[in-house]
Amino acid sequence: STNVVTTEIGASARKSIVQVANKILFLSDQGIYSVEFLDEYNLRGTGTPISETIQPFIDRINQNYAHLSTGVYFNSRYWLAVPLDSTPGAGNATKLNTIIVYNFINGGFESIDSVNSVDFAIRDLLVAREGAQNALYLTTEEGGVHKVDALDDYRDQVSVTAGEIEKDPIPIISQLITRQYDAESMDRKTYSRAEFHVKSNSSQTDGNIQFITEDPDSVSTSTAISSLLGNSLPDSEEASLRLRVNKKGFGIQADFRPSIGRPYLRATKIDARISNRSTTSIS
Repeated sequence: STNVVTTEIGASARKSIVQVANKILFLSDQGIYSVEFLDEYNLRGTGTPISETIQPFIDRINQNYAHLSTGVYFNSRYWLAVPLDSTPGAGNATKLNTIIVYNFINGGFESIDSVNSVDFAIRDLLVAREGAQNALYLTTEEGGVHKVDALDDYRDQVSVTAGEIEKDPIPIISQLITRQYDAESMDRKTYSRAEFHVKSNSSQTDGNIQFITEDPDSVSTSTAISSLLGNSLPDSEEASLRLRVNKKGFGIQADFRPSIGRPYLRATKIDARISNRSTTSIS
């Protein structure tokens, strides 16, 4: 039988609907929603989309082609391929060009990935067995089959033309922006120091770190890992990087952009103290 759960939201792409345990995830025209089974007969939907934290990216989905979106569950993650415009309302994304990744373990979105080539258009996401393990693959409109996360390298190996044996090495341009830290206070803070725990993969690692404050808005000067250590971080090594921040504001974010290698950012810490402690508020 077919029953109406709610008339307020609905799936805008049939292939985006994925069931994980007692949850059903899907893409709607307002974002990515999660519906949960309370028991065998009852469903409960979330009042707000789980994609609320990445709403600026959701706003860039071209709704005229959103019905092409496809999703799959793999490795404790919900992978969703969508047509993402360059800016909201641009309408220049007519094919699936971006994968949004939701991590069930962390309970949040961990990555927004795309191939740096206009000729690369995703058709479908598939989970298939390779030897004794499952792997995630994507097919393209050009007839290609590509394994996701097959290489631990700073470059993608992608064939953008059907029938080509030679693969094009495409540099991976990555960026990590942390959530905004506000020290659980409405007061203005002084952010003095920060600490990053970074581990390199099988190649050397370098990158630039900067800080973004809000109210007042400001962006700090970038600091390279190599300038803190005296050289780039060797392969398979890890380091605890300590930086001076010296910024004031309501909240602060860290912006990390690797320039060499594919490093792991294991932890971040920023020291904060309330500015103007002598001020007393009465309400």
